[in-house]
Amino acid sequence: MTQCIQYGEPAEKHVVRPDYKNWGVAGDLETKNVSYSLTATQLNLLKKLGVDLNKFKCVSAWEVQYYQGENIRSRSAVLMRFSLKKNISSSLEGEHFSMVFDSQAQETLGLTKMLTELDSKDFVMHQEALAIAIKFLKQVAPDLVANNFKEANLKTLPLGSRMVFPEPIIVDQVQVNWIDRHDEKISNGSQEVIVSGMKVKMFLPDLNLWVWVIIDKYGQVQTFERNISWGFDKMQRKTQMWLHDQCLVKQNVFAN
Repeated sequence: MTQCIQYGEPAEKHVVRPDYKNWGVAGDLETKNVSYSLTATQLNLLKKLGVDLNKFKCVSAWEVQYYQGENIRSRSAVLMRFSLKKNISSSLEGEHFSMVFDSQAQETLGLTKMLTELDSKDFVMHQEALAIAIKFLKQVAPDLVANNFKEANLKTLPLGSRMVFPEPIIVDQVQVNWIDRHDEKISNGSQEVIVSGMKVKMFLPDLNLWVWVIIDKYGQVQTFERNISWGFDKMQRKTQMWLHDQCLVKQNVFAN
């Protein structure tokens, strides 16, 4: 009888304190207001992610640059931000949904849901987080993950704990490096809310770039980013942080 191999090892938390003022500045931070209407494919994707656009309103759209490292050209992309209709606001750091995509290639580069209901009270298991992340990549990034892959069987660790893979799990074009809890801060009036999920961190060896998917407590994708350039010499992110309000505020990106 063949014994089923279980992957993943427990590890101490890897604490990273982003320097939002200096992260994501390798590429151009200029923005230009544009008009854009979501395609049927994009609308269908949002529906699958549980984003009910009847509850949201697009409050802004910008043309931005997306840096992909020194050896790959930067992309011209569109960044759209949606606010809850019950509390419409174009200001940063509040509840919102936003996405960045290459409109010419019709490729999603990133998206995030920052809602107070996605607090840190519960998490999905590592196995479920990995399965959801890979299924999502098959839908939005078929160039990275094709249909023919075998799901790895992971060990069972406590909810929200860090799981590492000394030998990365290979899934088509991606290497799964670790799975761990990820927190972001948003404002809810005068209160600060921690939005949490399970982050599946992956590396793209052919591009020397990174991709990750964060799964919320309901088992839906909370955040996705791909083709992220990272500088290990200074331990800082190079690709612009268009989906991270704290960074945009620190860098006064939309001050004007």
